[in-house]
Amino acid sequence: MKNLIAILTLMSIIGLSSCIVDFDDDNWNGPACEYNYTGTVCFVNYTDRDIFVRTAGVNIDVWAYSDQCVILPDGFYSFYGNAGIHRWEGNYDVFVCEESRVYLDY
Repeated sequence: MKNLIAILTLMSIIGLSSCIVDFDDDNWNGPACEYNYTGTVCFVNYTDRDIFVRTAGVNIDVWAYSDQCVILPDGFYSFYGNAGIHRWEGNYDVFVCEESRVYLDY
């Protein structure tokens, strides 16, 4: 009888110690930006002109005195903007689950 109890105890210890924790994507409860490694960049237009902005393969119209936001993968990006004879060029960073701002002004 003691041998049977010892064997059952040993089997239960081995059985419980080999548990596998599976992190299934369907059970992800975090924010989408954390899962996809994305952040937001907002182009803020302080001018009285509509500005056409090109960045990261995306074309954006930023209307006068407004802002336009885009979700992008985290990283370092360049942008180019123009409104008539006025030009803007620069760089910005996108951080996971954070918002970056690019100010467009004369």
